[in-house]
Amino acid sequence: MAVSIARRLIEYLLAKGEASIDELSKSIKAAREVIFKAVGGLPGVVLDGPFLRVSNKLLLASHGARTGLPIARISRYISWRDFEKLSALVLSEHGYVTATNLSTTRPRRLEVDVVGVDPGSGRSLVIDCKHWSHSASPSRLFEAAERHLERVIQLLKYRDMLKSVMPSIIGVRSAYPVIVTLTTPSIRTYGGCVVVLSIGEFNNFLADFHEAVEFLGVRPIDAGSLTTP
Repeated sequence: MAVSIARRLIEYLLAKGEASIDELSKSIKAAREVIFKAVGGLPGVVLDGPFLRVSNKLLLASHGARTGLPIARISRYISWRDFEKLSALVLSEHGYVTATNLSTTRPRRLEVDVVGVDPGSGRSLVIDCKHWSHSASPSRLFEAAERHLERVIQLLKYRDMLKSVMPSIIGVRSAYPVIVTLTTPSIRTYGGCVVVLSIGEFNNFLADFHEAVEFLGVRPIDAGSLTTP
């Protein structure tokens, strides 16, 4: 099946959740035989009589990303929780060890959406995922960035408390706070260390990481300079 047809099929199913073979044939302009042939190669999709039903949206979304369906478009059809998992998937494909929903309540309450650690360098990206359907104002993003910066500082201070759920966090030497949004953000940095970008830009940011942070003029938070009180 042509890649373009595969992408249209995946996007339609992500948007609708289920569809009949006839509906798909008309909507994506592909013969019924082509659609039937494609079903076996689509993870997260089951054939139920004359219908295709999405049984695992994240699995299908991940497959769509690998076929070249833009991440920004995929993200429109997934929940905020799947948005976090998709961000973690992008990180893992660039060699990061990842964890989602890291949390602790002692010695203080701390919750982080996604953490990615590069084992070789000890570099960490700590992600705050904002599945906002509309572009946020600069003031809203500044507020979110300020909160996230404090969250990352606390994460580095108390990372020993999280080693049981993410052993690699002990090896973190520096961290970049990153806010990932659904739409193109109105600001790009905050405080000289927080990066703000859309999910559609995330893959290229990771691919050209060193050039990107140099261009943005951001610096990491040094984990060695932080100690627990």
